[in-house]
Amino acid sequence: MDLQALLVRQWEALQAQGTPGPLDPRVQAAWFSLDPRTGLRQRLDGNRPLPAGQWLSPGAALRPLMQSLLLPASAAVLGPSERAYWRLCEPLWDRVGLAAPRIIPRPSVFVIPRGHRLAAEQLELLQDGRWDSLGPWQGPWPTGLAPAGKPDSSWPATVQLRFSQELARTRERLARLDRRIRREAAAQQLGGDPERLRQSLFPFERPQERVVPGACWLGNPALLDQLLARMDGVTSLILLEEP
Repeated sequence: MDLQALLVRQWEALQAQGTPGPLDPRVQAAWFSLDPRTGLRQRLDGNRPLPAGQWLSPGAALRPLMQSLLLPASAAVLGPSERAYWRLCEPLWDRVGLAAPRIIPRPSVFVIPRGHRLAAEQLELLQDGRWDSLGPWQGPWPTGLAPAGKPDSSWPATVQLRFSQELARTRERLARLDRRIRREAAAQQLGGDPERLRQSLFPFERPQERVVPGACWLGNPALLDQLLARMDGVTSLILLEEP
């Protein structure tokens, strides 16, 4: 059936559209051999036969197709990364004579602390800590007022070196004040300290919904009502303010 070639063509088509795939099927094999005794998987390239006593195991790119063959479904609820894998599989359904399940986007949900203001387009800026883009500052910057002199050549070499070191240290400290101003300006825009908000929405540098146990949300009826009201099957990102 040459599913590997179909995966490669689909990956190249997605690349041409500016939609990078989750993996390059030219690099990662579509099939692996699995040793049922040790759990060791080894890639199967080209027409290499399956070794005796081994099980045939699909690669990550083929997993959506194989799951649907084993457990046919009419619809699949998928997150952003999962949808990327399924897009790579799109041309394979016709090849195996199977109707592709309808894809229902699973939205990403973030619960914002009460009193904070955050738009969906600001989420990535917050995650990256780009405070200057969250709260513009119109006044002067401390680094703009830093001395720009150079040591005099008539000074002793040790004094010239110390002078240059002190200037560099001063500019470094003023740069920290620039960062502080960006943070304060962002706090005025967001209704609270942006770094604390970032840590709340991205604990351990990962999205909140992947770290915070869902039990604390399930016990909050007001929050669940907000979530259900916003789930329309189309919106991929939902920001909820803590009740």
